[in-house]
Amino acid sequence: MKEIAIYLIIKKYRPSLMVETGVANGISTYFILKAMHENKIGKLISIDYPNYNKKGYVNEDGKPDMVFIPAGKEPGWIVPIELGDRFSVMIGKSADILPKLDVIPDIFYHDSDHSYTNMKFELEWAYTHVKKRGLIMADDTNTNNAWAEFVASKNVKRLRLPISAAIKQ
Repeated sequence: MKEIAIYLIIKKYRPSLMVETGVANGISTYFILKAMHENKIGKLISIDYPNYNKKGYVNEDGKPDMVFIPAGKEPGWIVPIELGDRFSVMIGKSADILPKLDVIPDIFYHDSDHSYTNMKFELEWAYTHVKKRGLIMADDTNTNNAWAEFVASKNVKRLRLPISAAIKQ
Protein backbone atom coordinates (compact mmCIF):
# COMPACT_ATOMS: atom_id res chain seq x y z
CA MET A 1 0.00 0.00 0.00
CA LYS A 2 1.49 3.32 -1.11
CA GLU A 3 0.38 5.13 2.04
CA ILE A 4 2.49 2.85 4.26
CA ALA A 5 5.48 3.48 1.99
CA ILE A 6 4.93 7.24 2.22
CA TYR A 7 4.62 7.03 6.01
CA LEU A 8 7.90 5.10 6.26
CA ILE A 9 9.66 7.54 3.91
CA ILE A 10 8.60 10.50 6.07
CA LYS A 11 9.68 8.65 9.23
CA LYS A 12 13.12 7.97 7.71
CA TYR A 13 13.82 11.29 5.93
CA ARG A 14 12.31 13.54 8.63
CA PRO A 15 11.54 16.48 6.29
CA SER A 16 11.20 19.91 7.81
CA LEU A 17 9.12 21.03 4.81
CA MET A 18 7.20 19.02 2.23
CA VAL A 19 5.00 20.06 -0.69
CA GLU A 20 2.20 17.78 -1.85
CA THR A 21 -0.09 18.26 -4.84
CA GLY A 22 -3.43 16.49 -4.84
CA VAL A 23 -5.07 16.09 -1.46
CA ALA A 24 -8.61 14.93 -2.28
CA ASN A 25 -9.96 13.26 0.87
CA GLY A 26 -6.55 13.25 2.52
CA ILE A 27 -5.56 9.60 2.84
CA SER A 28 -1.91 10.07 1.84
CA THR A 29 -1.93 13.43 3.61
CA TYR A 30 -2.93 11.71 6.85
CA PHE A 31 0.01 9.28 6.65
CA ILE A 32 2.44 12.13 5.89
CA LEU A 33 1.17 14.19 8.83
CA LYS A 34 1.07 11.20 11.19
CA ALA A 35 4.75 10.50 10.49
CA MET A 36 5.64 14.19 10.91
CA HIS A 37 3.75 14.29 14.20
CA GLU A 38 5.62 11.23 15.48
CA ASN A 39 8.92 12.70 14.27
CA LYS A 40 8.08 15.96 16.05
CA ILE A 41 9.25 17.83 12.95
CA GLY A 42 7.80 18.89 9.63
CA LYS A 43 5.29 21.11 7.89
CA LEU A 44 3.22 20.09 4.89
CA ILE A 45 2.02 22.49 2.22
CA SER A 46 -0.69 20.84 0.17
CA ILE A 47 -2.22 22.09 -3.07
CA ASP A 48 -5.56 20.81 -4.27
CA TYR A 49 -8.03 21.63 -7.02
CA PRO A 50 -10.97 19.73 -5.54
CA ASN A 51 -13.36 17.63 -7.58
CA TYR A 52 -16.84 17.26 -6.08
CA ASN A 53 -18.37 15.36 -9.01
CA LYS A 54 -19.16 11.75 -8.00
CA LYS A 55 -18.60 10.72 -11.61
CA GLY A 56 -15.01 11.98 -11.47
CA TYR A 57 -13.51 13.92 -14.35
CA VAL A 58 -11.51 13.37 -17.52
CA ASN A 59 -8.05 14.95 -17.67
CA GLU A 60 -6.57 16.64 -20.75
CA ASP A 61 -5.07 13.30 -21.86
CA GLY A 62 -8.61 11.91 -22.04
CA LYS A 63 -8.09 9.60 -19.06
CA PRO A 64 -10.73 9.35 -16.32
CA ASP A 65 -9.97 10.08 -12.68
CA MET A 66 -12.66 8.81 -10.32
CA VAL A 67 -11.39 10.54 -7.18
CA PHE A 68 -13.91 12.97 -5.69
CA ILE A 69 -14.59 14.72 -2.40
CA PRO A 70 -18.06 14.24 -0.88
CA ALA A 71 -20.35 17.25 -0.91
CA GLY A 72 -19.89 19.47 2.13
CA LYS A 73 -16.32 18.30 2.78
CA GLU A 74 -13.05 20.12 2.20
CA PRO A 75 -9.79 18.72 0.78
CA GLY A 76 -8.07 16.66 3.48
CA TRP A 77 -11.27 16.28 5.53
CA ILE A 78 -10.15 12.95 7.02
CA VAL A 79 -7.06 14.50 8.66
CA PRO A 80 -7.71 14.69 12.43
CA ILE A 81 -7.61 18.09 14.08
CA GLU A 82 -4.59 17.14 16.21
CA LEU A 83 -2.47 16.85 13.04
CA GLY A 84 -3.70 20.12 11.55
CA ASP A 85 -1.00 22.34 13.04
CA ARG A 86 1.52 20.92 10.56
CA PHE A 87 -0.80 21.27 7.55
CA SER A 88 -1.82 24.08 5.23
CA VAL A 89 -3.95 23.66 2.13
CA MET A 90 -3.89 25.97 -0.85
CA ILE A 91 -6.91 25.67 -3.14
CA GLY A 92 -6.33 25.99 -6.87
CA LYS A 93 -4.42 24.47 -9.75
CA SER A 94 -0.79 23.63 -9.09
CA ALA A 95 0.17 25.45 -12.31
CA ASP A 96 -1.14 28.65 -10.74
CA ILE A 97 0.11 28.13 -7.17
CA LEU A 98 3.53 26.47 -7.46
CA PRO A 99 5.18 29.35 -9.39
CA LYS A 100 4.19 31.71 -6.55
CA LEU A 101 5.49 29.42 -3.81
CA ASP A 102 8.82 30.66 -2.45
CA VAL A 103 9.98 27.55 -0.59
CA ILE A 104 12.74 24.95 -0.71
CA PRO A 105 11.11 21.68 0.35
CA ASP A 106 12.96 18.56 1.45
CA ILE A 107 10.35 16.39 -0.28
CA PHE A 108 7.89 16.96 -3.12
CA TYR A 109 5.01 14.54 -3.77
CA HIS A 110 2.91 14.65 -6.95
CA ASP A 111 -0.54 13.09 -6.69
CA SER A 112 -2.74 15.62 -8.48
CA ASP A 113 -3.90 15.70 -12.11
CA HIS A 114 -2.00 12.89 -13.80
CA SER A 115 -2.06 14.38 -17.29
CA TYR A 116 1.29 14.46 -19.08
CA THR A 117 1.40 18.27 -19.14
CA ASN A 118 0.62 18.67 -15.45
CA MET A 119 2.97 15.91 -14.28
CA LYS A 120 5.80 17.32 -16.40
CA PHE A 121 5.19 20.82 -15.03
CA GLU A 122 5.10 19.67 -11.40
CA LEU A 123 8.19 17.46 -11.72
CA GLU A 124 10.15 20.30 -13.36
CA TRP A 125 9.04 22.67 -10.59
CA ALA A 126 10.11 20.13 -7.98
CA TYR A 127 13.50 19.64 -9.59
CA THR A 128 14.26 23.36 -9.50
CA HIS A 129 12.92 23.89 -5.97
CA VAL A 130 13.62 20.76 -3.90
CA LYS A 131 16.85 21.03 -1.96
CA LYS A 132 19.92 19.12 -3.11
CA ARG A 133 19.63 15.48 -2.02
CA GLY A 134 15.89 16.10 -1.62
CA LEU A 135 13.27 13.55 -2.56
CA ILE A 136 10.83 13.82 -5.46
CA MET A 137 7.96 11.33 -5.42
CA ALA A 138 5.04 10.74 -7.77
CA ASP A 139 2.01 8.49 -7.86
CA ASP A 140 0.44 6.85 -10.92
CA THR A 141 3.60 7.29 -12.99
CA ASN A 142 2.44 4.66 -15.46
CA THR A 143 -0.37 6.88 -16.81
CA ASN A 144 1.97 8.68 -19.26
CA ASN A 145 5.68 9.22 -20.04
CA ALA A 146 6.27 12.29 -17.84
CA TRP A 147 8.01 10.40 -14.99
CA ALA A 148 10.14 8.25 -17.30
CA GLU A 149 11.26 11.31 -19.27
CA PHE A 150 11.93 13.22 -16.05
CA VAL A 151 14.23 10.61 -14.50
CA ALA A 152 16.01 10.03 -17.82
CA SER A 153 16.74 13.73 -18.32
CA LYS A 154 17.74 14.78 -14.79
CA ASN A 155 20.53 14.04 -12.39
CA VAL A 156 18.44 11.91 -10.04
CA LYS A 157 18.90 8.58 -8.36
CA ARG A 158 15.83 6.35 -8.66
CA LEU A 159 14.77 4.54 -5.53
CA ARG A 160 13.12 1.14 -5.54
CA LEU A 161 10.01 1.77 -3.45
CA PRO A 162 6.31 0.92 -3.70
CA ILE A 163 5.93 4.47 -5.05
CA SER A 164 7.99 6.20 -7.74
CA ALA A 165 10.73 8.22 -6.06
CA ALA A 166 14.01 9.87 -6.98
CA ILE A 167 16.68 11.76 -5.06
CA LYS A 168 17.90 15.00 -6.61
CA GLN A 169 21.69 14.78 -6.88
